[in-house]
Amino acid sequence: KQFSGADPALRGYPTPLDIQYVFEYASPYLGQPCAGSPHHCPEDFDGSNEMCKSCPTMVTENDHGPNGPGHVPPHISLAAVTKAYNEGLESAGEFSTWFDYDQNACRILPTKLLHIVRAYYPRDPTNGNKPYYPPPYSVEGGSYPLEFANLDGASCDAKKTSNPTAGALDCLDVHSPSVEVPDTLQVGYGSPHYCSKASAAVGVASDYCPYITFGPNRGKYRHPHLGYSAVEVYLANMIMPDKCGDTWDDSN
Repeated sequence: KQFSGADPALRGYPTPLDIQYVFEYASPYLGQPCAGSPHHCPEDFDGSNEMCKSCPTMVTENDHGPNGPGHVPPHISLAAVTKAYNEGLESAGEFSTWFDYDQNACRILPTKLLHIVRAYYPRDPTNGNKPYYPPPYSVEGGSYPLEFANLDGASCDAKKTSNPTAGALDCLDVHSPSVEVPDTLQVGYGSPHYCSKASAAVGVASDYCPYITFGPNRGKYRHPHLGYSAVEVYLANMIMPDKCGDTWDDSN
């Protein structure tokens, strides 16, 4: 996290706020842990002893209130837009109607994005009207290919049990077959982070651990919001090439 938001030359990357991801609903900067992330912790939250990711994200009962759909994980928007484009989702209209430069420049209109998301990830009236968002390493969650989830064996089976409708999962045996995980690493975090066993033993939050550092996928992890932004840039340039460039810097 040290280089979040920095220039790529300085080992940084655009954050969800930088790409103006509309469904991030980031927490305000009031001195609390995880400020600027989708996790809303109270100001007196003890971030030195508790993981701030345990704090809730923005959750709403419907899509029509002041906070709209609440937090929608970027991989869900990426999966929905990809499916809509590949399948030609009729209810979303022509691709050209997804954009309106005068209203939203080179970004998909929020109303269109929400319509597309709900076409594939509707609210569930049997579950408090909450939508189910499968994990990014699942078929139903888009099978994001640059996630490289730290899941294997029992931990992968446990995720399958807790996500019975998510389809096949891209665990270590899928994204890194026949690759031996270094014995110093703790397997089973269920995230793209790979902590050492020593770090896990003292409860270091996984966010402070590196992404995959071994095998042919070493260093290839990319945040799903960057995947979403790349697709958005591609579509905007295809539809409005005179206004939207073919790189994020030229479309921002």
